[in-house]
Amino acid sequence: MIICPGCNGSGEGGPAFVSRVSGCSFEEHTTCSTCNGACEMPDEYPAWKLQGQVLRDDRRFRGLSLGEEARRRGMRPSELSAMEFGKIQPVPEEGRKY
Repeated sequence: MIICPGCNGSGEGGPAFVSRVSGCSFEEHTTCSTCNGACEMPDEYPAWKLQGQVLRDDRRFRGLSLGEEARRRGMRPSELSAMEFGKIQPVPEEGRKY
């Protein structure tokens, strides 16, 4: 595991406006959006991040939204987003390479 580059191992993000069903609020301390407060990322994170950027660039070049591409691949948009941001291992489509 490596120290999260998003929070430098603190598990915290910066201050932010947070939207909830009950309305928006300002929170001084938030959870790191890169590691979700775990303070660490897998050793593969830097490679996954680069591979995810290639996936995202390809999707955007083809003019597809995140939801459209996720439906086309048979996955949830949140799963595709996690791949594009390197939070989980990106899986290329069959026949495509990074």
